[in-house]
Amino acid sequence: MDQGAVRAAGRMVAHFRALDAEIGAVAMAILLVVAEAGEIGMKDIAQRVGVVKSSVSRTVALMSRTGHKGANGHDLLAWREDPADRRNKRVFLTRKGQDFMRQLTGLLVVDTAEAGAAETMPAPILAVAAVPLNGHASH
Repeated sequence: MDQGAVRAAGRMVAHFRALDAEIGAVAMAILLVVAEAGEIGMKDIAQRVGVVKSSVSRTVALMSRTGHKGANGHDLLAWREDPADRRNKRVFLTRKGQDFMRQLTGLLVVDTAEAGAAETMPAPILAVAAVPLNGHASH
């Protein structure tokens, strides 16, 4: 097992937990999917993560400025109405969310002392977010 990759994954989880000690895998996956897409509809997030749209809506609310049910949120995500389908919301990173993701990707540098170099790992980590959490690919 690549111990450098394991340490990098641990740093990623610690970065999320520093934001919110109770953060779950779905919230992490949603943030990663939005970061990778730039802007994406809630229906598409639900398909990519493998959860129902109501779970995406709740999680996006938690990760927004106002939070879920009016509580203070994390201000990492925001949304706007989709001009093509007003029932769908388009989700994107806020400036704070972009900063969070820059910090996160900076933590994903794997120390490869054997090779005498460092290699970055954001692509494989973000690829994990494309696999639905229920283990079944959506079609």
